[in-house]
Amino acid sequence: MNLLKSSALTLPLLMALSAPISAQQSWSEVAPGSQLPPREALPLGPPAAPQGGLTFFNDRVLFVATGATLVQENFDGSLVAPNNVCANTPALNSTTNDTCFATGGVVAGQELDVIVDGGGGNYVILTTGFLGVTADVVGPSSFTDHAVWRFDPPVTAVGFDVVGDLIAAVNVDINIFDVGGNMLGTTTSAGTNPGTFFGVTSTTPIGRIETVEPAGGGELFSGLVFGDLILDADVGVTKVVSTAPSPLLVGSSVVYTISASNAGPADGTDVVVSDTLPANLTYVSNTCGATFAAPTLTWTIGALASGASVDCSITTTVADFGEISNTATIAASSTDPNAANNAATAVLAGVPFPADVAIALSSDATLGALSIGTQFNYTIDATNAGPGVANDLAFVLQLSGKVSFVTSSCGAVAAGSSVTWSVPTLAIGAAFSCVVTVSVVAPGDLLATASVSTSTVDPNLVNNSADLVVGFVATAVPTLSQLGLLLLGLVLAGFAVVIIRR
Repeated sequence: MNLLKSSALTLPLLMALSAPISAQQSWSEVAPGSQLPPREALPLGPPAAPQGGLTFFNDRVLFVATGATLVQENFDGSLVAPNNVCANTPALNSTTNDTCFATGGVVAGQELDVIVDGGGGNYVILTTGFLGVTADVVGPSSFTDHAVWRFDPPVTAVGFDVVGDLIAAVNVDINIFDVGGNMLGTTTSAGTNPGTFFGVTSTTPIGRIETVEPAGGGELFSGLVFGDLILDADVGVTKVVSTAPSPLLVGSSVVYTISASNAGPADGTDVVVSDTLPANLTYVSNTCGATFAAPTLTWTIGALASGASVDCSITTTVADFGEISNTATIAASSTDPNAANNAATAVLAGVPFPADVAIALSSDATLGALSIGTQFNYTIDATNAGPGVANDLAFVLQLSGKVSFVTSSCGAVAAGSSVTWSVPTLAIGAAFSCVVTVSVVAPGDLLATASVSTSTVDPNLVNNSADLVVGFVATAVPTLSQLGLLLLGLVLAGFAVVIIRR
């Protein structure tokens, strides 16, 4: 290890300064003002295209804006005074305890190792001010070695500044590997002073990153950040009716199938599906171990891998009339970029509400004033007391054979003594009237019966028909008092005596 202080240059350093530039192979041999042969730097600009699920960044602000949970390491926990160089052999991590860093001097979770010819080399820290660096920087001590960043646990986001141009142009190849050592991708970054930012995010956890400066320009790094992306998990839910009889009746069994899915790209966490049953459904059972606390069923899925889906069947019974609208929702603690697919509704027409349809029959005929040829009107009034809409109403007016149909206000059709018409619907609380005109064709009292039926359940059939009798013209019969009746009897008796005597 070499520990050099700018205020007191050591003999090895003075000897190094007098050596040819080409013989200098490490930062410990370089003093301020030394130069290596110039090399052409890579132009700044967007890094290479993403590979293997990687996304590269050359802007720290944009990298941080990905929403990753990042740990910052500035390597400012060094025991070395400003404007100094410190090199040491052990890999640098949170347990390091050497002349460069004390235990805990760097945050846990990352390790800087230096590789040369398959063996370990020295890492180096250049503190602020040395050769003009504006932040504490680390890297391989030897210009021909390369750095290996290891991450345990693995991470999905890594970024750092590539520092160069202190003594020569620096072009660093950056190779990204997964936990198993498989290369995920590679790119190149040009080192500058104070630094060129490099960042990478990965859908596959990163186990290590290797940096190689092939020309031996001496790469350095500062401002390390690492952590995990808050990747989106697009969870969604669908709900369909898988079994239901037709027509539905109160007490019918209805089975729903709920499907929860995750379109990724990340795994969903703490996934829960909720299904609040409407009042006209009664819960029976489910196939996914969901819990039910009326009126809500809760299906706790937990982790849902990217691309995965799971199903649950829910059995219910119809408890009441009316449309059945049943909605399931899904939620997760992971970030969901698409709320549009987080709810699904299955709708059944259900059992129609009953409709209490009633009918009344009246006439404008004048009592005792009818004669053959007289025309008069029957009025048929229908009402709907609800609670549902009445559908497909069919009316029949059964006339006496002593009248004939003339016309109607509702488009009724006569067939013999039956007059019929229909009404498609009758709203709750609504009324409908039809006036039927008839003509008297024979003497006698006239009996008419009006009735109505509907395809909707009618809970009260008593008021679905009505009868009406209209009286015909009659000759008045005089009434006799008791005296008149006595005299009439005497007269009749006298007639009888005369007849007998004859």
